[in-house]
Amino acid sequence: MGTVAKDAEGGQVITVTGGVGLDEAGAIKALLLDAFGEHDAVTVDLSGVTEVDTCFLQVLVSAQKSAEKRGVRLTLSDTSEELRRAAGRLGFNLSYYGV
Repeated sequence: MGTVAKDAEGGQVITVTGGVGLDEAGAIKALLLDAFGEHDAVTVDLSGVTEVDTCFLQVLVSAQKSAEKRGVRLTLSDTSEELRRAAGRLGFNLSYYGV
């Protein structure tokens, strides 16, 4: 898994690539919470995600709740086919995140 965070016009973009499981989910959560403290809008680019498990989807749900409490707009962009399949199997509604 790889993550890159960079400031962009209107907020921050966090790009996640590779497999995302239990070990990676905690690091991504910390990165998101830091971004929420510094930006009004955070976009997570998920186009390069090749594997995903329940832990990562739970991080996204938790991150959305944290963003709402802080008044931050969280958007998921360019979700990979693997992420969409995993979300569908688990009944996770990606449209809530602007996907």
